[in-house]
Parts: sequence; C-alpha cells; structure tokens
Amino acid sequence: MQIELSQRESRGWIKRLEHAISMDEATTRPGYSKYGMIDLRAMASDLTECHLKVLLNRPGPYFKILSAMDDAMQSFWANIPSDEKTEDMKRLHFSLQDRLSLQRARLVGLDSYTSVSIERLDIQRSMVSFITAEIAQNDSKLNLKIAGDQRQLANDSKSDSKAMKALSLLGATFLPGTFLASIFSMTFFDFQQGSSLSPKIWIYFAFTIPLTVRVVLGWFLWEHKRKQPKESRSPTFDIRKTDTELAILSELRQA
Repeated sequence: MQIELSQRESRGWIKRLEHAISMDEATTRPGYSKYGMIDLRAMASDLTECHLKVLLNRPGPYFKILSAMDDAMQSFWANIPSDEKTEDMKRLHFSLQDRLSLQRARLVGLDSYTSVSIERLDIQRSMVSFITAEIAQNDSKLNLKIAGDQRQLANDSKSDSKAMKALSLLGATFLPGTFLASIFSMTFFDFQQGSSLSPKIWIYFAFTIPLTVRVVLGWFLWEHKRKQPKESRSPTFDIRKTDTELAILSELRQA
C-alpha cells in the first residue's frame, strides 16, 4: 500500500536524522554540515517535514473505511436469499473477509509504527533544542570571556597610561632645570680659574627651584582636573558591569 511505503520512507528518514544528531555524524553527512559545523536549521527543517509526512499518512482513517466495507459485506450477506448463496459466492465472500482482516492487521502494525515514529521525532526535536540551548550557553560564556579579556586589556592600558604619566612627571621635574642650565651654563663656571664654581651659582637655583615647583604643581592640577569627569562616571559603570556579569554567570549555572 502507498501508506505503508510512505511510513517506511519516513522511518528511514528518521533513522538518518538520529544518526546525524545522536551519533555525531553531522560533520560527515553533507546535508547537515555547513562550514564544518552542524547545520541545525537544516535538521529542524527536516524534522518538521518528516513529522508532517508521518502525520499525513497515519492509518487511522483507513480503519473507518475497512469497518464500513466490513459492515456493508455483512449486511449484503445477511440480506441476500439463501438460494443465491452459492459456493462461488461463499468463496468470494470469505475471501473478501480474509483480505479485509489482513489489511486491518497491517493497519494495526502501521499505526504502531506511526506512534513510535512520532515519539522518535519528538525525542530528536528535544535533542536539537538541547543542542541549540547548549550552543547558546557556550556563546554566552564566550562573550563573557571576551568581555573579561577586553576589561583586562583596558586595565593593562590603564597601567601603561600610569607609566606614561610617571615618565611625563619626571620630564616635568627635570625639564625646567635642564632648560635653565642650557641657558646659564656658560656663565656659572669659570674655566679660566680651574674647576671652582662661580659665586653666582645661586642664580641658577633661584630660577630653577621655583620654576620646577610651578611646573610640577601645574602638572598635578591639570591631571586632577582631567580625572574628575571620569571618576564621577566610572564607579557606577564598574558596579553595573559587575552586576551584569554576575547575573549572566548565575543564569549559566542554572541552565
């Protein structure tokens, strides 16, 4: 029968889906592999199509047809006159009854196969849903790890920024003295009288110390004003980001 062939094809289809989903053959089967990964969309589409095919070819309606034919035969046999019930008529009647009984038994078997096929499809659909949820969970973990790495990179950049600030502070400290020394150095040492210092060396320190203090204080004031807008926003941002990460981790543990 056509319904039997259709159910047999559906069972073969279900078997291929089971191998692809449960036995990790999706990477070797061209229909369920995409860029070296499991193509869940193709699997879900085939599961839906196979499920629809099984439901459309259920043997349930044929039971009613066989029952109606059996009732019609019994009514016909009961209403014909006895003299018309010849041996050929009896053989034909009983032959039709046997055929109806055989078809009814085959439909019972097909109905059992159909129920099993539907249960197998439900199991594979649940497995696909589980794989999808697992992939989504792994993606969430990966995104969280990427966020943590980006945060670590930000902290490293902040450390590098601190090192650059230290270097700029050293530059601000020594720059005034170096600048003034380059201007006044030719007049501080009296090379004509040996290696003695000029009595006017105090002029160098009189200019260098106040200028250095002013430059360093100006650097600190500029750095303090630059940090104020960031410090007013960063605590709330860090707390909110930490709470978000904790919420994601809690959901992943419950999954």
